[in-house]
Amino acid sequence: MSRERKTSWLVLVVLIGFVVAVGAHYVVGQYVLRGYPYSTFLFDPLDATPLAGGPNIIGSHYFGDFFEAWTTSRGPHPYVDFPLTAPSSYFPVTHILLFPLAQLPLKLALALYLAAFTAFLAVLLFRSAGGDRLARTQAALVLTACSTPVLFLLDRANIEGLLFVALMGMLLAYRRERFYLAAVLLAVPVAMKGSAGVFWLLFLFDGQIRALLLSVATFALGTVGALLVLPGGTQANVDGLRSALDTLLTATDEGTVGLRHSVSLKSAFSGLGRWEENFNFFVVNYSLVALAVLAAVALALALLRPLLWQRVTLLVGAMILVPSVSYEYRMIHLYLPLLLFLGAAAPRRSDALFVALFGLLLVPKGLPILYADVNVGTVVNPLLLAALMAAAVVAAASDPASRERLGAIRGGLGRRSRAAEGVAAG
Repeated sequence: MSRERKTSWLVLVVLIGFVVAVGAHYVVGQYVLRGYPYSTFLFDPLDATPLAGGPNIIGSHYFGDFFEAWTTSRGPHPYVDFPLTAPSSYFPVTHILLFPLAQLPLKLALALYLAAFTAFLAVLLFRSAGGDRLARTQAALVLTACSTPVLFLLDRANIEGLLFVALMGMLLAYRRERFYLAAVLLAVPVAMKGSAGVFWLLFLFDGQIRALLLSVATFALGTVGALLVLPGGTQANVDGLRSALDTLLTATDEGTVGLRHSVSLKSAFSGLGRWEENFNFFVVNYSLVALAVLAAVALALALLRPLLWQRVTLLVGAMILVPSVSYEYRMIHLYLPLLLFLGAAAPRRSDALFVALFGLLLVPKGLPILYADVNVGTVVNPLLLAALMAAAVVAAASDPASRERLGAIRGGLGRRSRAAEGVAAG
């Protein structure tokens, strides 16, 4: 498929899915008179204010994720003398980077963040889409305003958008073979949220060892430096962060906190486990499942010769699926391989499949509700993402360069086997 056809079909899938979802929620909310979670595919807009006299931005909704990051970065201290009811669960570098923004009034800081992120994504989509100026404008509008990951991120104002900007900058530098710049840029999202560290595999299996070491060193120095800069002492900061992460993991294991609007593979197994108990085995042994997914991605990168967008698809998939806590705003990183896929020059027979999978992943899935406040997206989105990763592996394996490499590996193994048999016979 040409870039124009990929763009037009993707826009059509997302637009139809969005209209159907909004219509369904409207009917259920206004005619069946069911409230949250039936009335929206987004998170509960009724935020529970953690501070007396909390902000009033849009009624009861004050963009809680950004409010938490803004408050804890503002001071006096995110981990020890923290202003909220619990220490911050964000890594130290996050608070250093957000400190200038946190000195602004909340509404101004929020408006700047949301406007800058939305403009950045819209420009990227406009430049990557195919077609004339009108078609590219339509693509930028629909893939921004009708996409679940974008709307969920904007609704929560989660700082995952900053990670997306840094990762996109890293990929742009990487594609231009400016590997050291890419390595430094990658260290930023890794130091903010560790899940981005899966992209170190990109450097490893492309043979960019020096750049990889630079990225790891930059991450380590940045984290240690942030711990030293923050008041309260290094050990106290580490203890406070560890306590916050333990509290977060405990909270997400209770009830449906970690399941609603989740895209983690663990949440999918938990949802399926309510109907088939055998799936609970994967929940109990999830650390092994996570290692297996990472090992499979590493094996594919080592044995095959995937295109850049295929490699990024596998890495983004692991980044979203593997963590035990992974909400829908993290799906914003799907735009990393999607933009590369739209710009891929050579048409492939599998293009239609990837357009369909990317489009379905961006479509809202707030109905039906499986139980309590857990919707069908908790199960469907991880399965679609796993299918996208599997399709990327199959597409890469069918490439002539990959077949040649696999043939060389099999030939080498055969020669070693014959040599070993000869030694044994002698």
